[in-house]
Amino acid sequence: MKWPLEKLFRDLKHQRLPRIAENADGALVCDSITRMIRPGWAKNNNGRWVVVINTEQYAQFVTEVICRYDNSYCNFVPPCYQATCQQRYNTQTLLAIDPYNPHKGPFLSKFLFPSCCVLCTQGKVRQTWR
Repeated sequence: MKWPLEKLFRDLKHQRLPRIAENADGALVCDSITRMIRPGWAKNNNGRWVVVINTEQYAQFVTEVICRYDNSYCNFVPPCYQATCQQRYNTQTLLAIDPYNPHKGPFLSKFLFPSCCVLCTQGKVRQTWR
């Protein structure tokens, strides 16, 4: 075997996937959209576009959580605070091929994907009453 594809993929399968939080009672402070994707082309952490290996035999899924209203003010926080919903990212390791150097074979590469929407507050409280 020229490349240890089976071993690389087997190592990836031991990674823990994050659980998707369920919201049965109440509402989220920052509204978000959650989806599972199978990336094809993706820009890795080195800024290089590569092909993510995604076949029936070697399926790689990524959970994306995207802010529905990124940088928007939060309605659940009193107006005396400056609070906005901000997108955060997580690094995922995926099996990929460099399309400009396919002879090098598959390799593990790191990618940033949107992972959560968080409430960020500014340090000072605004005075809104007198």
